[in-house]
Amino acid sequence: MAKTATIIGAAAAALILIGLGPLPIGYYTQLRWGVCIAAAWIAVLASQNGKAGWLFLLVPVAILFNPIAPVYLMTRAAWVPWDMAAAVILAVAGTQADKAPAKTRA
Repeated sequence: MAKTATIIGAAAAALILIGLGPLPIGYYTQLRWGVCIAAAWIAVLASQNGKAGWLFLLVPVAILFNPIAPVYLMTRAAWVPWDMAAAVILAVAGTQADKAPAKTRA
């Protein structure tokens, strides 16, 4: 069984963590695109697997990292807690989105 959301979540989380280091501005621009798309994709997969509760965390991540109307925080240090939270959310949501919905007894 494909673990698409797990792979996407882990990759996006790794890219965010790499971004904690000093890198050129171009990396962060591309990071916004990647994280926004990853969060949206995992949200769709989670919703399809009956895990719509993850939308409450994934949609804000997609909005925070969106490249169309970027959110600018005052300092680079101000991004660190948001980056860490987004990395955890994407990694955990990815693994949870791939799990089959629990079967209920009728």
